[in-house]
Amino acid sequence: MEIYLVRHGSTEWNRIKKIQGQSDIPLDETGLAMAHQSGLALLKEGIKFDFVFASPLTRAYITAKEFLCGDTSKIRTDDRLKELNFGDYEGHTLEECATLPGSTFENFHPAPEKFFPLGDGETLAQLCERTKNFLQEMIEPLAQIEAVSPAQSEMRIMIAAHGAANKAMMFYMNQETDLANFWGKGLQPNCCITKIRCHVASANEIGKEEGSAEGNSKFDSHIVYEIGKDEILYDPELLKKAGNLLG
Repeated sequence: MEIYLVRHGSTEWNRIKKIQGQSDIPLDETGLAMAHQSGLALLKEGIKFDFVFASPLTRAYITAKEFLCGDTSKIRTDDRLKELNFGDYEGHTLEECATLPGSTFENFHPAPEKFFPLGDGETLAQLCERTKNFLQEMIEPLAQIEAVSPAQSEMRIMIAAHGAANKAMMFYMNQETDLANFWGKGLQPNCCITKIRCHVASANEIGKEEGSAEGNSKFDSHIVYEIGKDEILYDPELLKKAGNLLG
C-alpha cells in the first residue's frame, strides 16, 4: 500500500503567523494555487486513489478536493484528522502566544514534551492517540486486506490533514514513544506530499520464530511503515508566499 500524506495548502493565518488549530480557516489564493497545481500534476502522471481521507476542516478538505481535480466522491472526512486543538493559543500570533499567562508555547518546537495547551486545548499526547486510532481503525485494516488478497493490486490512499496532525501520524509510524522526538525531521511545507509504504510485516521483519504461535499472532497484526521524502508538485515560488506556519 502507498499512502500520500498531504498537508493542506497555505492560508492567510499561515502567512501572518497566527495559530489556527481547529479554527476553520480557508485556503488563501496561494494555497488554492498550490493544491490546484498539485492536482493537475497528479492527473498528468495518471495517479489515482482508491481511498481518500481528509480532515473536515475546510483548508484540508479543499486541498483534497483540488488534488482530485474537483471530484469529492471519494473523500471521507474524519474528525480524528483535525489539527491539534490549541485552546486559548488559537487566533494569536507566535509572539502573542509567548506572552499569554501560563504559556508554555516557547517549548512547542524545541521541547515539545514540555508544551501544554491553554484552556480547553489538547496535549500532543492526546493528538498522537487520536491519530493513532485513525490509522489503526481505518488504514491498517486495508493493509491486512491487501496482504491476504493475492489478486488485489497495490492500494493507493490519500490522507489530507495538518502540520501537527501529520507529524503525530508519522510519530506512530516510526514507533516513537518519546515526545521529545515529536517533530522528527521537521514540519511538512504547505501542500507537501510525504509518500509512505505500508504493509503487513514479514516473518523476518518481526523476528518470527519458526513454528511459534506468538510469532504467528504478531505476523497477523503487525504493520510496517516506510516513510519517504517530502515532495511538492507545485511551483516552488508559491512557497515563498505561504509563511508555512503550523496548522
